[in-house]
Amino acid sequence: MKKTKFAIYTSFYNCSKYIDQIFENVLNINYDNWNWFITDDFSTDETGNILREKCKGIERIKYVEQSRKKEMYWQPNNFIPTDYEYIVLVCSDDIVDTEILNVYANHIEKYNKELSILSVDFSKFEETTGNIHSRGYVINNDNFIKKLDTYHPEIDYVTNLSYYAFGHAMCFKNTSDLKFEIDDFDASAEDSYRMMYMLSKGQWLHIPRNLYKWAYREDSESHSKVKSNFNGNFHVAYDKCFNNPVDPICYYNDCYKELNALISVDDLEKFKKISIISPNLNFEQKKKIKELYYDKTILFNSTNKSDLYVVVSNYYDCENSLENVLERIRNNNDNPKLLIYNLDESFYLSDTDVFSQNDIRVRKIGNSISKIFGGHYYFSYFRHLTFKLL
Repeated sequence: MKKTKFAIYTSFYNCSKYIDQIFENVLNINYDNWNWFITDDFSTDETGNILREKCKGIERIKYVEQSRKKEMYWQPNNFIPTDYEYIVLVCSDDIVDTEILNVYANHIEKYNKELSILSVDFSKFEETTGNIHSRGYVINNDNFIKKLDTYHPEIDYVTNLSYYAFGHAMCFKNTSDLKFEIDDFDASAEDSYRMMYMLSKGQWLHIPRNLYKWAYREDSESHSKVKSNFNGNFHVAYDKCFNNPVDPICYYNDCYKELNALISVDDLEKFKKISIISPNLNFEQKKKIKELYYDKTILFNSTNKSDLYVVVSNYYDCENSLENVLERIRNNNDNPKLLIYNLDESFYLSDTDVFSQNDIRVRKIGNSISKIFGGHYYFSYFRHLTFKLL
């Protein structure tokens, strides 16, 4: 079977210090059938000259010239031929997992290429602090979805369009009219705009695997602050698909805790043999996880000699049961690498309630870890809580 043909595209603007980084990253992508379309977005530094020189002799890269600023970013069809089945946006100062095209291709072929858009989870890297924040995939209840109208108070786009999955939307079907129009090309929440536009073209699949590292830099155009035309731009997107909303395909809904836990692991690529400690998974759920992480050896509920142990503590309600699991892991490993994940599925109306409940979870799980291992550190992100011994 012929593999899906991808076109990656990147528009560079005043980012000469990141060119070597992204060239090394993209050219190491582990996939055969793809090309990279790049352009200089009328930079005022040496970006354009560096790009033209870097491209020489590399057949995979197609350098093109734009007729106006952000033309490639908003209208990739002007540069990408129709024989490329899907296009993948990679921003000039970000990083992708080298398996990203294999993961996309596997899902596209599984759904007989009926997908108009694929989104993935990502980590956000803050250059000034060095902090990395992961955004996980969470199945949402009605209360949580309704609460999201506070982000867009004039119109509840989230509820109206049945958004049940979140992530970076970076892969689009190469439809003939894949052109995005926003006044003066001045946008906020551009990824949301693209997702809403492509929803009018067909099915959306969210893939809960961290395949993209987004850099939050003060000097980057991609770190968007809300602008005066924010709601106006959402109106443009909303009008395109108001009469034809298509619900996302939530294929992984039944094992989202386990996948959230894996998303929370920093530098997951360095771990090749992973044991997921989660007692309630059935055969089909285990199969889904293994297929998504096809490049790793995934074990379930094994405490014997793995590179990493991922424990879903939601299923160990009492401290003694969690301690028993941790003790078995310690007894079978000299210095185990461990992540303990907990998801609070409740919905709270006030920040005070959220923090209070989170403190209880931190103390309860932290006490169990301390009895077995001593030192540890934790990271809390909204309803996600992870404890790490890595």
